[in-house]
Amino acid sequence: MAELKLSPTDAANLLIESRDPITEHKKKSSDPVPLTKSVTLEFANKTISSLAKVTTKDDKVGAALTSDLNILIVTGSRVPDYGRYNLRPNRTLSWQGDEEKQIKDLTKPWRLKDFHSGFVLHAARVLKFLDGHVPDFIIGHSLGAASAQILGNHLNVPTICLASPQVIKQNIIDKEKMREPSNEQWKILNIAWKQDTVTSILRPLKYRCLGHRVVFQKSNLGMDHFVKQYRDMIKKAEKHQITDADGNPRELPKKWHSTELPIKEKS
Repeated sequence: MAELKLSPTDAANLLIESRDPITEHKKKSSDPVPLTKSVTLEFANKTISSLAKVTTKDDKVGAALTSDLNILIVTGSRVPDYGRYNLRPNRTLSWQGDEEKQIKDLTKPWRLKDFHSGFVLHAARVLKFLDGHVPDFIIGHSLGAASAQILGNHLNVPTICLASPQVIKQNIIDKEKMREPSNEQWKILNIAWKQDTVTSILRPLKYRCLGHRVVFQKSNLGMDHFVKQYRDMIKKAEKHQITDADGNPRELPKKWHSTELPIKEKS
C-alpha cells in the first residue's frame, strides 16, 4: 500500500469538487468522470482531475475512487439517506451467506449490535462498491464520514472525516487503549465543529466516534455543516480554539497519514 499524505484542506477540496459528479452520476461506465474543478494536493504533489469509478443511483450510496491517486471519497447525505441510514440507529440488517460474514467482519473487533446499524449498512454498501479493492486513503463528510470511520478501521487505512457523527456505543471503547500510538484507530481523524448538530446529536444516546477527534470551538450563527464552511475554518485553524473530545487543547495536523501519529497536544 502506498504511503499517501493528505492535508485536511485537501480532503475538503476533494469532497467539494467531487460531490456533484458523484451525486449526478447515473450509469456505470469505464470512462473517467471529471471533477467540477481539478484539485492539486498539498503534500502528494499531484493534481486530481477525474474519478475512475463512481457509484450509481442503484448503489444507494455516494462514493468514488479517484483516477490519479487511490483515494476513496464518500459523500454526505442525500434526502433518501435519512430514512435509509441516518435516522435508523437500531435498523435490523438481514444478510445471508457471505454477506453476513462480510458485515460482521466490518465491525470487528466489536459486535454489530454495538454500532449504529444504519451507518454500518451504508459502509457495507460502499465496501460492496469497492469490490475487494483497498484504497490508500479514505475521506468522507457527514454520513460519508460515518461510513469512512467504519471502513478506515476495517481496512486499516488513513482516513479524514469532516462533520463526523458518532458510530459506536461509548461503553464499548477503551479510551486509554485507543490512545496508544500503535493502535490502528489512530489512522482515523475526525474533524468536528462544536455547534454542528450532526457532530453531537448521537452523544446523548451514548455513541462516540471511532479514532481521533478534534473539535473546533468557534461559535457562529447557523448550523455550519457544509464542507465549504469546514474548509474555510480549517484554513484558519491557527486562529481557532481546538480541543479533543475530552476538552483538552489540541492542534489540527497539517498532514495525515499512517506514520505520523498520534496528534500532539497544543503547547
